[in-house]
Amino acid sequence: MALAALEQAGRLRAAIPQNFDDFHRQAGSGQVVELHGIFRQATCTACFAVFSTAQLAERWLESGWIPRCQACGWIVKPKVIVFGEEMPHAACQGAWQWVRERDLCRVVGSSLEVKPAASPPFEAVSAGADLIIINRQPTYLDCRAAQVLQEEAAEVLAALVREVLCDRTPL
Repeated sequence: MALAALEQAGRLRAAIPQNFDDFHRQAGSGQVVELHGIFRQATCTACFAVFSTAQLAERWLESGWIPRCQACGWIVKPKVIVFGEEMPHAACQGAWQWVRERDLCRVVGSSLEVKPAASPPFEAVSAGADLIIINRQPTYLDCRAAQVLQEEAAEVLAALVREVLCDRTPL
């Protein structure tokens, strides 16, 4: 919700989450680059047709039926990326381009250890952006960050939102 509030206040351009729970959109974020997909959708493993996960999950829970594509009959899986699968090219290219064009990149609650999803902050720094890292544990990019806050992300973001909503000077 804090990131959505920052976006609505004009202080955040996009969120690039490493999770697939769709919480960013549910909280009100408008610009979200889904690197790992979203669990509310399913995709055919052959023809890549997209379906609602809710409909498929309900039928699977009732009968144990393995979801099949309505178009080609092949197996359907949640539209998320799991270890070993290739990241979606369009989403990755969009994320990399997005961060290269910004002057500030915030990393919130990430160890930056799972690649390539953890690469956008490196791309941002390499392109000259300032980096702020909010994470309880150290990351490999701490040494390149303009600021590192090893604190609880929820507390830092809540304080940032309070400050931004009261003070409209650029961050």
